[in-house]
Amino acid sequence: MRHREMIAYIARRLPHQMQRDVEEVIDVLIELMQDELAQGETVSLPEIGTLSIEVQEMLAGGAVVQHSHGQTLTRIYGRFRPTGALKGRIQKEARP
Repeated sequence: MRHREMIAYIARRLPHQMQRDVEEVIDVLIELMQDELAQGETVSLPEIGTLSIEVQEMLAGGAVVQHSHGQTLTRIYGRFRPTGALKGRIQKEARP
């Protein structure tokens, strides 16, 4: 689901809310989650799972690897751990 689709869906579910207000709430939520993840915090989404970002300095032979212009080479990756409830729902919907 894309950003615009999410806004439209929520605005339909909450007809008393203006679409621009729904968009602002979603944008603030995303900004908050980005801030938390950038600070190394984990973000928990109820009934969905947890998000986290890990940053590792690249090592070669025990030494930190650097770019030709002196910057440390890092690897950044995200992790998502779904809740048991989400795993169960996915398994249920995946069955023929």
